[in-house]
Amino acid sequence: MKKAEPEKGWASVRQISDVLGISVQGISQSYLPMLETKDVDESGRPTLLRCKAVLDIYVSRRADQFLEPLQDGGDSPALERYRLAKAKLAELDLHLRKNDLIERDKAKEIFLRWAVLVRRMGERLSKRFGPDAAATVNETLDACRIAVSGICVDETTPVAKKEKS
Repeated sequence: MKKAEPEKGWASVRQISDVLGISVQGISQSYLPMLETKDVDESGRPTLLRCKAVLDIYVSRRADQFLEPLQDGGDSPALERYRLAKAKLAELDLHLRKNDLIERDKAKEIFLRWAVLVRRMGERLSKRFGPDAAATVNETLDACRIAVSGICVDETTPVAKKEKS
């Protein structure tokens, strides 16, 4: 005769033990006392436990184990670096929202549009004042490109050295 399967949402202590990787004795001693009477069915053999209730306890315990080092003193170097990085991100986000700061890609796009407009102006000037006017505008734009590139590089790059000389 085949045993009847437990009702959906219920499992035996053995089944829960297998799923959670905790001994049957561990489930009986640690989890069973924490369950409410409505979450335990001892009317038949084996004893059945409501899965959701057991999982709630399991998740709560695992979360406590994970959070415990952060709550106990919590001044580890890794935690301090995390807090500092999070604060920096919040500060950058605030500056972006206040329009005090723009992203590098957006700034690059703006500079490229400006360069196109200024080059067109140089072409118009060259028709009026000769090719030297356009050459002067192009040289100035190249100098601007080097200056902007120098902002984004360190002192050892050729662009930054070229700008200094």
